[in-house]
Amino acid sequence: MKRFHILIFTLLFSLCFCNLSFAQTQSESFLFSTTSLINVNTSGTFNYSRQDNSFFGQLREGNFGPGDCVCRAGTDVYLNSHFGGEISISGGNPGLVNGVLYNQLYFSGWLSLNGGTYRLPNRYSRQRFTVSRPATLTGFIRTHPTNPFTTVPPTISTTEVNLPGTVTLTLKVTRLDDSTGNAKAQYKILNVKYQFATPTEQVSETVQ
Repeated sequence: MKRFHILIFTLLFSLCFCNLSFAQTQSESFLFSTTSLINVNTSGTFNYSRQDNSFFGQLREGNFGPGDCVCRAGTDVYLNSHFGGEISISGGNPGLVNGVLYNQLYFSGWLSLNGGTYRLPNRYSRQRFTVSRPATLTGFIRTHPTNPFTTVPPTISTTEVNLPGTVTLTLKVTRLDDSTGNAKAQYKILNVKYQFATPTEQVSETVQ
């Protein structure tokens, strides 16, 4: 009888153990930055990472909000930027998708980086300074083994993104504009960085 009880206990323990949920850590991040602020078509580099996925490319020919800045004290810098269509998310570099390394990856999809607005203050110091604002990233990225706009390649993966983060501006006063009789600072944006990441989350996975 004692051996029978031990056997039953062992079987029950095994069943419970095999159905335990093991937590896996997932983290996701997206970074876009540029130092070449020409106009609303400004381009910059992006990096995306999540578990067995890691790739980079360029965002360009979109609608880059900070590139439309009058950049005078009292005016707003628009921090919403949108990229999509045929050439906005460009690739051609090595990358990792679902644990597989590809010599070249190309992209399609759309991305919306939303940071609201920032009103420029009136400053007199010409030292550069930084400003960070809350931001969100939404959209999706498809990966392809060849350029989807010159061929019709298969889609390797489709990744939806919905991440919180920040947009950071680096600015500098370049001169004081007194054309209106009231001297106001004129700014130059030196760098814009959108940075998004998920907090560490726990994902349950049942082992049968």
